[in-house]
Amino acid sequence: ARLAAGDFEIPEGVSRVVVAGVLDLPPVLTRFFEKNEIMVNVLVPDPRVDEWGRPGLDWNENEIRWPRSGSVTLTGDPGQQATLAVAKVIEAESDCDEVGLGTADEQVAAELVRSFARAGWVVHDPGASLPSSLVGWLSCWRRFLQNPGVKEVVDMLAFDQGESLVEGIRSLQVEALSSLLDSHLVRDLSDVERAHQLILDSLESTNSESKRKRLDHQLELALIAERVMADFSGLRKKFLGQGFHQGMRSLAGRIDRNDEAGLLLWLDETAGAAQEVKRPPVFWIELLLQDLGPVPEEAPDERVLDVQGWLELLHDPAKHLVVCGMNEGYVPGRSSSDTWLPESAREALGLPREKSRAARDAYLLHALLEMRSENGRVDLIVGKTSQEGDVLNPSRLLLTAKGERLGRVVEQLFAEVEPSDSGVAWSLEPHWKWNPRKKSPKERMSVTAFSKYLACPFRYYLQRVIGMNEPEPERVEWNHRDFGNVIHEVLENWGRDEVLRDSADAAEISKWLEQSLDELGSRHFGGDLPLAVSLQVESMKLRLGWFAEEQAKIRAEGWRIVEVEKDFELEIAGVIVSGQIDRIEQHDDGRVRVLDYKSSKGAKDVVREHQRKYRLDPPAHLRAKEVMAPGGAIWTNLQVPFYADAFGKVDEIGYFAVGQDETNVKITPWDDFGEEEKDSARRCAEWIVGQVQREIFWPPAEKVAYDEFEDLGYGRELAEAFVEKGGLV
Repeated sequence: ARLAAGDFEIPEGVSRVVVAGVLDLPPVLTRFFEKNEIMVNVLVPDPRVDEWGRPGLDWNENEIRWPRSGSVTLTGDPGQQATLAVAKVIEAESDCDEVGLGTADEQVAAELVRSFARAGWVVHDPGASLPSSLVGWLSCWRRFLQNPGVKEVVDMLAFDQGESLVEGIRSLQVEALSSLLDSHLVRDLSDVERAHQLILDSLESTNSESKRKRLDHQLELALIAERVMADFSGLRKKFLGQGFHQGMRSLAGRIDRNDEAGLLLWLDETAGAAQEVKRPPVFWIELLLQDLGPVPEEAPDERVLDVQGWLELLHDPAKHLVVCGMNEGYVPGRSSSDTWLPESAREALGLPREKSRAARDAYLLHALLEMRSENGRVDLIVGKTSQEGDVLNPSRLLLTAKGERLGRVVEQLFAEVEPSDSGVAWSLEPHWKWNPRKKSPKERMSVTAFSKYLACPFRYYLQRVIGMNEPEPERVEWNHRDFGNVIHEVLENWGRDEVLRDSADAAEISKWLEQSLDELGSRHFGGDLPLAVSLQVESMKLRLGWFAEEQAKIRAEGWRIVEVEKDFELEIAGVIVSGQIDRIEQHDDGRVRVLDYKSSKGAKDVVREHQRKYRLDPPAHLRAKEVMAPGGAIWTNLQVPFYADAFGKVDEIGYFAVGQDETNVKITPWDDFGEEEKDSARRCAEWIVGQVQREIFWPPAEKVAYDEFEDLGYGRELAEAFVEKGGLV
């Protein structure tokens, strides 16, 4: 730009300029040299060029012979080109210091780095660049200035800059914030403070040792989350108080320590404009982001090769040259797409144009081949498709043959090529399979865990033994688990009120339940519920209203609640099995009934939720006689029968459904449940405990109702994606 504007002078003391291996010296530079009458020496490997080392247009008519030692090979996409390049090097038995590697296609360059790495060679692509981490962090900081939320802080902590601004271990801070996002849907610092208090309240009220341990861990995370949110909120307040330029200068030493992005210079250059243009900090951050470009990828210290660009290959002395991407549009390069500068205008202005570029590349290819004609090798690789599947044509430089030879060349370079996925194996190679860590199960089990083992022993191992679960920190509403827990908590609080639970007045019960639900929402979110949650609360109020009407009828029929959320523990084969009964009732005539609240959309049949009949053979893990229920069905769940076993004398068991409409709010009893079913469920539980203690978790079930680990299967059966090892066989 300075040359074009005439704002450049040759430094004092310079009397000669040497131009070495530059085949397309820009006209603006040649005019500058001519104007200054300075001696210029042009060095190129072939005399058939003009005085400035530029090949003439007659090179477009010359025939370029294919390499005498080497090859020209057609293959598929960039990945296949890179794989073939590795094969050519292996075939020639070339050492790394004898190989030159190049391409004009950036997609192929990235694949070359990966393919050679798999072969044990560390290769670097000098043309590769990465987005500046400062750009990413500033984008997050901009959002935090606009909305000081928990998700914005998590995003900032993903960058090194986030760690340098606040004290603490970044991984723990992210874990703490993500945990509260998942468990309490926290949005900002005030929500985090409320979550902290809710955890404290739960700790004070629990008598369960296992629950206390879990809550103690949650409390530690809540304290970390509260501290990091307070620190970032303090930074934000200080930054906004200082204004953008002063605030950014105070952060610069920590977010760009070596000033690699030129942040301080940019602040100096824009300080004057900031005095004249009164804009908020967000405006200046957006302006700064436009000026911060990508950062070149650092070269590994152990690299043995660089992927050269097309023009750089002229300077590579390697005996064995492997050049990929020999396709039209890359070699020669694409012509300018600027509609205001067509080829005729570029010619009139003395600018590089398509014909001169093609001549340059023809000369360059000729030079690369001639340099290795006596004692070297050149392998040229032509791609058939791009990474996106677009069809590519061979470079015109490979189609300069005449007569019959041209026909053979065309036949070779336009042949069909199998796509890269045509040979994909349908069975995974061992190194792609998951290898879960070995861990022995605890000597405690929850009664709800039985259904997990009956559904799939291996998924039970992943979830209940090694603790693999998929959190949902990005959600903005209660999921089905939260939804059920909230309804359970409201009904539990109501059931602990010995006066109100004995009421037969539906309006009185409904009013209390709605008030309790509103209070619960306020404890979680203050007075401003998220929109999605407020809609869920209204849905819950409808359900609880129908529950109140059903409860009034039940009380009028003579049933009264005697206990709610009753904890129990049983010992089975040396293992403690624990559970919690939602609701225990007694009729005026002395009958006892145990009910489990269910908040699914529809009222489910309690028997079908616990037993299943198979027309054909049941899954492999359900063929033991112990899993057989009376009547020939297979046990799939033991929860409600186990409640009856734990409580002792029970006359009736069932579900109390709190569904999505009035018809699905009702009790669904287990008719004809008796000692035979109870004993059978007990035998099944003993079998499951024995299987777990012997660490028998294989094979996985082929099908489950809802697969939380589907992504681990690569679209295959889970058994195909895991290594059978240790206690998993």
